[in-house]
Amino acid sequence: MEKETYATSYSTSCGDGFLLWQKGMLVGHLLPGTPAPDSRVVSLPGNDGERQRALADMLESYFAGAVMDFDLDTIPLSLSGVSAFARDVSLALMEVRYGRSTTYASLAAAAGHPGAARAVGSVMAANPWPVIVPCHRVIRSDGGLGGFSRGMAWKRRLLAIEGCAAEVRD
Repeated sequence: MEKETYATSYSTSCGDGFLLWQKGMLVGHLLPGTPAPDSRVVSLPGNDGERQRALADMLESYFAGAVMDFDLDTIPLSLSGVSAFARDVSLALMEVRYGRSTTYASLAAAAGHPGAARAVGSVMAANPWPVIVPCHRVIRSDGGLGGFSRGMAWKRRLLAIEGCAAEVRD
């Protein structure tokens, strides 16, 4: 039987974003302006729940320009199916604070996997929780933006929100 997925929405000037939940665990984040989840996803009935609403409120504040670092101790990420390598990389990335950036190579080393920059790029491309696990803060060693699964316009926008645009180049 397939797990039921619930959505919590939030609103920004860029459109509505969605947090996707299964059994109280965050399984995904759809950036604002992304098409609404498909018909198999249902809205949480009436009360989203305190944790769900708190995270949605934090994202609204982030997109409004508030300095915001997300704390995995309070956000129940679903790590089901996430490899040990991806978990190491994601946890190391959470140490890169708002307004800062790191390189794929530096993140690989910080995660205990020096020389694995390309593999880090693959983990970033597959990140189901953009902004919360801030894959947009990872750039190339030469200062170039690198990639972003939601498109380069989004990566530029997120870095600009955080004031990182001067640190990186296209």
